[in-house]
Amino acid sequence: MPHAIPRLLAAICFAVFSLPALAQEDPPSTGNILGDARLIITSDKGDVRLWNHPPRVLMIASDPFVLGELAKIRETVNENVAVTFGPTFFGDWDVAVFDSEMAKGNHWLGMRTEKGGPSGRQIKALLGDAGTFYTDIVIAVGDRPTIAVLNGLWSRMPGHYTRAQMEGSKARCYYQSLTSDNNIRRSAYVSIVLPTSQDVVSECLWEEVLHTLGPLGDAVGSRFFTFDEQIGTTTNKRYNDILLIRALYESGAGPGGDPEIVIDYLDSLIGQ
Repeated sequence: MPHAIPRLLAAICFAVFSLPALAQEDPPSTGNILGDARLIITSDKGDVRLWNHPPRVLMIASDPFVLGELAKIRETVNENVAVTFGPTFFGDWDVAVFDSEMAKGNHWLGMRTEKGGPSGRQIKALLGDAGTFYTDIVIAVGDRPTIAVLNGLWSRMPGHYTRAQMEGSKARCYYQSLTSDNNIRRSAYVSIVLPTSQDVVSECLWEEVLHTLGPLGDAVGSRFFTFDEQIGTTTNKRYNDILLIRALYESGAGPGGDPEIVIDYLDSLIGQ
């Protein structure tokens, strides 16, 4: 199993905000790291939802800081989480620069799931002059007009979440993911509004991208994980986040598996 702890800690920076994710209703913290982990990973059907192939990522962003933070996340996960479905956790990462002015012209725009890809379903993103992309995870980061258009293309984004982002509140970042009938993750969408401070962007990207990998919700007020819906985080929380992702994929539970298998493995990692 990978143990690139020095690189992990080097890739993690302090952040000051943790904003809500778009997921199932979030319960309060149990006050225990294993109890909180159980809340975070367990679906309403009592199982876990995971990828069964290296998910491809499309970054719809142009801000250099955003792209740099995403590169750190990719490197941290790839170097620290062992998987059986590929040489690294993630597949290909693409970048698309989408100008909201495209929505005003005669451009074909769309973002939908269709048959294809390693899991049998994939996202097809038609982004006008930016091109057409086939991917599994879309991470959209931009100003309000851009995010309003992209949220509209991702038709499953509830209107009141977009409205909160457009109103300029602290609710700037959300995620949503879909699973197949056998509980394999097949698509995910992350939406983050700029401008905001780099600390907030860093926190949003870390939490929401990791949400797309397996954690389904938050344990509100958790002292152990950044999936917590509270202000403030530490390097220790991000370290625990990676342990949780490792447990999800290295425990052998698999998509639709028993959360207790994951929790037992996490307990063994914490004891190392």
